[in-house]
Amino acid sequence: MRIFSFVVISLVVGVVIGGVWGLWDSNSLFARSELTASSDANMPRPVPAGSPQPRLELDHVNHDFGRMEYGATGKHTFLFTNTGEGPLRLAKGETSCKCTLSKLAQKDIPPGKSGEVTLEWTAKSPDPLFRHTATVLTNDPKHPRVTLTIEGVVSQSTSIVPPEIVFTNLTRDEQGSAKTHIYTEARDDMAVTGHAFENAELASFFDASYHQLPPEALPEGQKSGWEVVVSVKPGLPAGDIEQKIRLQTNLPDVPDLVVPIQGRVGSPILIVGPGSEWNQDQFALRMGTFTSDKGAKRELKLMIRGPRRKDVKLSNVRTDPALLQATLGEPKDLGSVIEVPLSIVIPPGAPTVNYLGYQQGRVGHITIDTNQEEIGQVRLKVAFAVAGE
Repeated sequence: MRIFSFVVISLVVGVVIGGVWGLWDSNSLFARSELTASSDANMPRPVPAGSPQPRLELDHVNHDFGRMEYGATGKHTFLFTNTGEGPLRLAKGETSCKCTLSKLAQKDIPPGKSGEVTLEWTAKSPDPLFRHTATVLTNDPKHPRVTLTIEGVVSQSTSIVPPEIVFTNLTRDEQGSAKTHIYTEARDDMAVTGHAFENAELASFFDASYHQLPPEALPEGQKSGWEVVVSVKPGLPAGDIEQKIRLQTNLPDVPDLVVPIQGRVGSPILIVGPGSEWNQDQFALRMGTFTSDKGAKRELKLMIRGPRRKDVKLSNVRTDPALLQATLGEPKDLGSVIEVPLSIVIPPGAPTVNYLGYQQGRVGHITIDTNQEEIGQVRLKVAFAVAGE
């Protein structure tokens, strides 16, 4: 079952005021704010005995949303009326789940006036049946805590299979495509009507297309389905893909469908080294600690892949610190890859230094230029320490 999450987004208290009261309290309207968990520390100060007292009346405290489509958002307003003689003060209280609430200052509802408390609920419950509460604190001595309840049933007539669009074995100079399918059991005329990529900074590297599936391609019980194909252009930065596609449909009760786009873009240059010392994910070589009189040497291999591998040239090797020496060897054409040796040396007689990283100091670096703008520089970390003899 899909994991849903409940979010009570906002608490809105608007005070309906007229005449002189309207001028007096025009700046006291409760601003839209998200509900957060709180304690009785926010309880409004009670009115002293003998002073005009507020009296709260509510038209209702429970609301049943009924059936809600997964991901849809519903709102409901509870009316708080002050039938007393003193101002009614409201403040935020706790909720029945892990919700995010913004700050809410204590505000007054004048005698004879009403205020609205609006709960906004997004149907992402971990269980199809939901029932949640939000508490409002007041200075009415007979109603210091008011618990508002919302309930209903979360249903999902639309499914995404697979739930993510995944790219594998992708390099910066390659293009690729991956797909997913959207199905609905609600109606036979569903259509994908538009899309947007949420990470605008990388949106130019992505394209999307979609088409309706024939009836024979639909799983049992589904009335309509569409295939969505996402394409990636060359030049996407190396590393984990951070993108989502938001799909619009013609289904009136279904919110936009958000599909994560996952995968990793690798550099066309892969580095191979000793298994216990080279970490490809971190692009780091851990040489460990050695004594100054012996020094150390390691051999790595830079494997240039992709359709333009023969055009890639490496040059201008730089190291930090300077005692770290790195030298490129002669390229070898192995057919599907170009292999370039990289020799890393810390010569005997090096001073005592610590480049182990983490809490023990910074790490060394080797930087190599390439002649391909889409590849840029090759930069790897080298962790090592030189001890005294």
